[in-house]
Amino acid sequence: MESNLKIKGLKGGIMVTLPDGSALAQRDLLIRQIQHQERFFKGGRLALDLGEAEWSEAAVEGLLRDMSDEGVCLWAILSTNSGTLQAAAAYGIPASIGPQNAAIEAMPKNTLVKAPLAWERLELESGQSRHYAQDQVLFGSLPAGAVVSCDGSLLVWGSVYGEVHANRSGRNDAWLGILHNYAQRLSFAGKEVPIPGKGAQGASIELRLVNGEPELKIEKAARSFFK
Repeated sequence: MESNLKIKGLKGGIMVTLPDGSALAQRDLLIRQIQHQERFFKGGRLALDLGEAEWSEAAVEGLLRDMSDEGVCLWAILSTNSGTLQAAAAYGIPASIGPQNAAIEAMPKNTLVKAPLAWERLELESGQSRHYAQDQVLFGSLPAGAVVSCDGSLLVWGSVYGEVHANRSGRNDAWLGILHNYAQRLSFAGKEVPIPGKGAQGASIELRLVNGEPELKIEKAARSFFK
């Protein structure tokens, strides 16, 4: 496998074209490049052209975790391999570059985002808190002892160990999604939500109002969460 890759700036993100090779070789090359140019990539939206390489669903899930760890949002996966496209589709990752991105595509189709949607890298430390007045997408991990609150919809593209209080305005169309939930405390529309048991630790969760009450859905496999 050739060591070179191509990087191109796009409106709203970055396109990286990886040379042909195995999924593992492409992944390792990409992570090395991101770490080498950390200041360039961190906080960015990344579209990947994987060419003919075949990626499994497990490989795509691992890539999502890697991108979260590196503070990068996976925007789209382009490929000429049908198996790779199917694996990406299983996680709701677009196969073309458009105005939407992977995290927005992960939101339920009947979610209405009325307020301006904002993106931000999650960099709070224990003892710190942050409030968002608009619908918000956060990528990264929320440590134990840290608190995030939001007046509208909130998607955390990473792991949550602290507290999350979403939809404080009580909107019927608002939604909370967490990729990997280990939260110490959750509330939605001003109402406390019981923390899932140990068997659901690390699962993906979704919260929305149903008949005025928070309804919690748990998906132990991240694959189901991104359908």
